[in-house]
Amino acid sequence: MMRRLGLALILCLGFGVAGADEKEGGIIGTGVVGEVTGLKTFEVAGMRFNLPDAIGLDGIDSIEDLRMGMTLSLRAARDGEGWKAIELRRLPVLIGPITGENEVMGVPIIGDLPKDGAVVIDGFWSVEGVVATRVTPTERGVDQVIGRYDPQGSVGAVPLIGGLTGKAEPGEVVTIKGKFRREGFRVVDLEVGVFDGTSPDLLLAEGFFDKPNKAGGATLLSVDARTAKTRDAFGSGQKIRRCALRGSFDFERNALSQEDAQTIDDFCISAVR
Repeated sequence: MMRRLGLALILCLGFGVAGADEKEGGIIGTGVVGEVTGLKTFEVAGMRFNLPDAIGLDGIDSIEDLRMGMTLSLRAARDGEGWKAIELRRLPVLIGPITGENEVMGVPIIGDLPKDGAVVIDGFWSVEGVVATRVTPTERGVDQVIGRYDPQGSVGAVPLIGGLTGKAEPGEVVTIKGKFRREGFRVVDLEVGVFDGTSPDLLLAEGFFDKPNKAGGATLLSVDARTAKTRDAFGSGQKIRRCALRGSFDFERNALSQEDAQTIDDFCISAVR
């Protein structure tokens, strides 16, 4: 559950662009999913954010606990000419035992691992496994996976003992907690989505595309977003950043209001034009 600091102030600020709650159909929330790329000046996915005193934190105890390479979801709001973070949530892809050479809970890890024990893996799913951005040894406790739900019986690439029928839709990104055993992952707790509540309208997402389908579309594996027609490379060779508007990468910018188009220009590092 989100730990609140200065809750009354956060509620007054809201989760959107200034004035967004006064109009209909406009962009009413902004967010980022990506890795921490700067600490002295705080950056996620290459975008700089100011850190106010009042901020919601989930998965970390304080701002001082942030480290390079951690993967986060972040809600943002305007701050003068820039942007500020108003909620931070840590998104470690895997927490669990090392089960083989370069392998955690049966998932190939692209990155250096200890020989044994349990680890926290920050990073991104790719078609080859998880590309680790940070690896932290930990004591074995509750295991965790954050990944896309496949109704054939897995989350990410971790097989499930029993399914999630009725608890999650195919393709949704979920957080499962429980215990991994040789026969699979036994789920004791489930949460849908990577934000605490409704996903923002405008999302800057970092990650890897899966393999294009027959229609030439592919999906960014780190978030729930509709299929995008793309020529970007898939797999672990090319991490990309893309902006999605209301779940779609392929929005028509020229169909937006001038205010919304300006928000996209200000917020997105690599908006679809």
